[in-house]
Amino acid sequence: MLTAGLIGAYGLIRRNPGLVATATLGAVGMLAWKQNAESAQTRESKGFDAVASFAIRCSAERAYRLWRDFENLPRFMRHLHSVTTGAGGQSRWTAVGPLNSRISWNAEIVDDVPNERITWRSLPGSQVENRGSIDFLPGAREGSIIANLRMQYVPPGGALGKAFATFFGKNPEFAVREDLRRFKSLLEAGEMPTTVGQTHGPRGIHGHLLHMLLRETSNMPSPELPETMRRTA
Repeated sequence: MLTAGLIGAYGLIRRNPGLVATATLGAVGMLAWKQNAESAQTRESKGFDAVASFAIRCSAERAYRLWRDFENLPRFMRHLHSVTTGAGGQSRWTAVGPLNSRISWNAEIVDDVPNERITWRSLPGSQVENRGSIDFLPGAREGSIIANLRMQYVPPGGALGKAFATFFGKNPEFAVREDLRRFKSLLEAGEMPTTVGQTHGPRGIHGHLLHMLLRETSNMPSPELPETMRRTA
């Protein structure tokens, strides 16, 4: 910005419209870049707050019992590798992301109303600041409930925070909703829907990269690489 101002002042003194225009465009560009950077930094520091809700055909007691044992959570929460419960309502959570990157933190239960609500949060000093809650409300039909899930995460700064952001992708709201959908399927059908083993069209280079980074598995044979890629491999 200072350089652009000096160039603009020099252009005015020399009565050179070209220098003035160049300095103005440079200043505008720098200002826009600064605003975008500050906006991105603000979004990263605030983290995200995602909410999802599903009607589930089961009793509140059964849904509560499945969720209350936190060691069950990795069964339907894709970003979790493991949850180990300890004494006093505390637990150790480990999230897993691309290339098997992992982040761990400690959490505690802060509100526990049997068959109605569970609320937990990370302990001070954890790598990831987060809070979650699940409510089980009476459904519109007899023998059903409404499960309301809320997840709040404030990722750490720097490279660790950027790595954590990849665990949820560009749309954390969608990721949390899919976690709750798998919870619903596990309760209603005893299993979770999956696309593993289903046929799909040919992958491009982008598809191959996602296949490796996200550790996607399939029982289909790996497609042949194009000749040009085989020569450079």
